[in-house]
Amino acid sequence: MPFQGSASGRDVYDTVEWIAAQQWSTGKVAMAGNSQLAMVQWAAAALRPPHLTAIAPWEGLTDVFRDVVGRGGIPDTAFHDGDIIAFLHGTGRFEDLTEMLRRHPVDNAYWADKRADLSVVDIPAYVVASWSNPIHARSTLRAFQDLASERKWLRLHNTQEWVDIATAENVDDLRLFFDRYLKDEDNGWESTPRVRYAVLDPGGKDDVHRTADTWPPVCPTPTTLYLDAASGRLAKDEPTTESSVSYAATDPTASATFRYTAEQETELLGPLNVRLWIETSEGNDLDLFAAVYKTDADGRPLRHFMFPALEEFVRSLEQDGKLPSALAYAGPLGRIRASHRALDAERSTTLEPYLSHEREDLVEPGIPVQLDLGLWPTGMLIHPGETLVLEIAGHFAGPLTPPRTGQAGPDTSELPTRNAGTHTIRTGGRFGSCAFLPIVP
Repeated sequence: MPFQGSASGRDVYDTVEWIAAQQWSTGKVAMAGNSQLAMVQWAAAALRPPHLTAIAPWEGLTDVFRDVVGRGGIPDTAFHDGDIIAFLHGTGRFEDLTEMLRRHPVDNAYWADKRADLSVVDIPAYVVASWSNPIHARSTLRAFQDLASERKWLRLHNTQEWVDIATAENVDDLRLFFDRYLKDEDNGWESTPRVRYAVLDPGGKDDVHRTADTWPPVCPTPTTLYLDAASGRLAKDEPTTESSVSYAATDPTASATFRYTAEQETELLGPLNVRLWIETSEGNDLDLFAAVYKTDADGRPLRHFMFPALEEFVRSLEQDGKLPSALAYAGPLGRIRASHRALDAERSTTLEPYLSHEREDLVEPGIPVQLDLGLWPTGMLIHPGETLVLEIAGHFAGPLTPPRTGQAGPDTSELPTRNAGTHTIRTGGRFGSCAFLPIVP
């Protein structure tokens, strides 16, 4: 049985049309759900069942290769092996994505079949996303933009997907949407702002009641901060002197950090991109992980709690300065395998590089290469005196534990890499390593 893709869309298509043909049916069929139950909505809606009247995909990825198993070109099947197989596969014979990734390590027709064409979806849609979702965030926001429908609404919240979907006011809001399009009730739904979104303030108070007519609500001009290895800073001016910083690629405690202290109120809204000149001392490839987060004036990392009612409990789980990434959020993450650094020029932007994943271009030891390391979108407030930190490592980076290990500390046992020897980041002079930030004017 295939997992996701056009096959699941065809199954849902047949189900929708069967429901519509029943004597008890009004002929109007809708779909709602989050995670897996959102992913199948994208697949089905792209096939345009005649009686599918409205959809409500709440936090559902659209690109299983780029968002889960092959993110950045680094194979990562821990979520699929540990969660999908355990909770969704049952005892039947299901497609094994881990094995398929081994057979198809680059993007091809097999993975393309699992991406729905949302440019043909023109029915009403109520889409929900959250910045902190480590699986669905990027795709859900992109999907909303790709939908052809002129009757589409986005709500971008500040909690966790399972908390949000069960909140009574959100259930009532969804009912209002369905009553409008399934029952033709004139209930004023169209007056709902097209975009409702939150901006997070780790360590402070989130701004949760913003509205806009479109997404993104503004188009931030990329703000460039230059990496300066000599000072460890993110600088406004490009350093003229070349310098470098190195870390042991396989040491789970080693990383390189660059800091920028805000002098005025600053807001990030959208994806980020780090353009690096980097080399390895050994091997023909390197895997990089990046995190952007903020610290207070005393250098303490600031975190956002996805389960507000459990904040005290989550804080009690802190070990070695890290909180569980399943329960807290510090900022956007990114990763890339250097051999997958080739970009799709047509789809890439300064803030959001789009890796083509068509082939592997291996590196040579001691020879620096330039690559764009994209980090997922975020909405974050940074106050004067707080410091924005960019951390780069050969392992999961940032002030949270690695996903799915259930342990504190930089444990990468679930994610083998191609790293060896020492990674060296080069900055200044000939090496224009920099970070492009989506700062709202």
